[in-house]
Amino acid sequence: MPYCGYEDGDRTLGQIVEVEAVHGNQITLNLPLHWTYDTDLDPWAYQVDAYAMIRNAGLENLTLTRMTRMLSS
Repeated sequence: MPYCGYEDGDRTLGQIVEVEAVHGNQITLNLPLHWTYDTDLDPWAYQVDAYAMIRNAGLENLTLTRMTRMLSS
């Protein structure tokens, strides 16, 4: 049983990048790929709905406090 990915778990490695330009069959990405994809494995690109992506968002003045409790023996 596959644990994740597309096509019954055969495509579990991926990366989300933004296409900056297209020239014929060449594309320019906003980030370098973190992996050299083996062409024998037939890598492919998948278009993600751009409106579903969150951009230019962040947190400011965030404080995390770890609460601990004393355990009685």
